Amino acid sequence: MKGAHQFQNRAALRNEGIEATAHVTGFSHAGKHGGILVVNYSFVINEISFTGKADVPKVLEQDIQQSPTLPIRYLPSNPTVNQPVAWDQPPISSWLMLLLPMLPVTIGILMLLSDRRERRLLAEGLPAIATITKSYLLSKGGYQSNYEFRTENGSVETGTNSFVGPPEIGTSFCVVYLPQNPKRNLPYPLQDYRLDQ
Repeated sequence: MKGAHQFQNRAALRNEGIEATAHVTGFSHAGKHGGILVVNYSFVINEISFTGKADVPKVLEQDIQQSPTLPIRYLPSNPTVNQPVAWDQPPISSWLMLLLPMLPVTIGILMLLSDRRERRLLAEGLPAIATITKSYLLSKGGYQSNYEFRTENGSVETGTNSFVGPPEIGTSFCVVYLPQNPKRNLPYPLQDYRLDQ
């Protein structure tokens, strides 16, 4: 909810905001171990004084501490909604805040698609013996291996799979593939399904 409110404020400031000059009134520190510099400022609109504060980006810390004034943008309908102009976040950041809640839904859809793919392989697929032809260490840990297998009609197809330990080249294992599209194949047993005995 807070992220959506911030998004609305930033969008309103970009579309309707008016620039003004604020006076820097001081600095404080926030965040873990006080690692974030916060600038405090005040400005006057129609003889009414308003205040604001904002986290200072690291690249601007030195410049902001040497300047007595600060360009800001405020909403004319509500000057308490304001922020420094110099580090107005680009629209992509605000859109990202809106898209983040959709991430679990996206993950769920991908899991359903993967589940459907496995079920189809078991329902329509044929087994074959695959042999590892290449294996290499991944930068994030684990091993990626290339393998090849011969289909029922004699063609040679390939695939890749991840392993926790380093599999030896020449190691054989079972795969299941779709006869109409052998590039759709997975090592057996599958992650979530097994054939009934």
